[in-house]
Order: sequence, then structure tokens, then C-alpha cells
Amino acid sequence: MNRVLTWLTAAALVSALPGCESIMKETFARPPHALDSDPGATALVVVDCFLMRGSWGREELLPIHGAHLRGGADASADLFEPMFQVKFVDMGILFQGLSPGRYRVMEIVGTTMEYNTNMKQQTTRLVGCNVSRAPDLVFEAEPGSLIYFGRFTAHVHGREVNTEWSRDPKRELEVWKAARRHYSPSPWDVVLDRRFSFLADSLAGFR
Repeated sequence: MNRVLTWLTAAALVSALPGCESIMKETFARPPHALDSDPGATALVVVDCFLMRGSWGREELLPIHGAHLRGGADASADLFEPMFQVKFVDMGILFQGLSPGRYRVMEIVGTTMEYNTNMKQQTTRLVGCNVSRAPDLVFEAEPGSLIYFGRFTAHVHGREVNTEWSRDPKRELEVWKAARRHYSPSPWDVVLDRRFSFLADSLAGFR
């Protein structure tokens, strides 16, 4: 519950308008300090994506800052988390403590550079891109589940949102191992270890 309250305080409400617009409140959000949620009652989720915006043929790849979800026990709650990194390498957007239910990725927050006339230099600006129109950015969370929701690219062209998926068990294994190393010991260690074994067996079948 404390984690949900933190999300609600730190995150801006998702705009109902399509496309991308400047935002600020997400600037100071940080990834979880610990994986202290209960695997018996909640889910652990990683949203792993790329963000492209602009017209077809002139798209801009935006570095990911974070993402907004809605769903679960309180469908009106806006859940935001920033990018989880290990040694400055992006490892997806990590959400813990998600109650059972259906969730939708509502907004992906990217970063771009713009010239600040007051500072007379290039500065970073956060851009929130509404992707709630995409029909496939939905997942179901169950108690004790590890959900790797990736890897996809969201193409945002004004009101139009298209998604392109690239399933990669090797990438999923890399992401979960990074989380395990960073947060261990945690209540999720055993669940993560079981997932490692499953993914390793799956990858062995492709050799």
C-alpha cells in the first residue's frame, strides 16, 4: 500500500489527449529501493520497450524515462515507475506490488533535448506519449507471477499508435538476472531462480 501511495504522489495523471506532450512531475522518480512485495499476493512486472515518435519516415527514437500503468484492484490509480538501470544499461521499467487484475500501459515517458534560452544550452525535456489506444499493450497479473512485458517498440504518430514486437527469451533472462543481482536478497529470489531455469531450458532448445 505504501508503494502505491508513492506511485500516486510521484506520478502525473495520464493525459487523456493522444500524441506526446511535455511533462515534469516524473523527473524525480526513482526505481524501487528493494523488492519487498509479497509474491504470495502480488506480481512483479517489467515493461521493456522502445519509443518512436513523429511522422512515418521521419521518426525520432526517444530514450525511455519510464511508463504509466492503470489497472488492478484500483483501476483509476495511476502507477508510474522510471527506467531500471544497471551500470547505466537500461533493463526495463520495473513494477512491483501489483495486485491481481488486468493492466494497460497508458503512457510511455521519453526524453528529448531542446535548447533552453534562459540557460543558453541544450537541456533534457521529458515527453509523455499516450499509448492507451494500442490494443495489445494489456496484460494480466496474478499473485506470484513474473511478467516480462516486452520487447516492443511503440510508434506514436499523433493520434495513431502502432506497436512492433520482438520476442527474445535471452533478453528476458538478462533482465531478470539483473534484477536478481541488484535486489537480492529479496522475497522474489526463489521465484526468479525458477524462471531462470525455465528460460535456460527454453534457450537450450534453440541451439
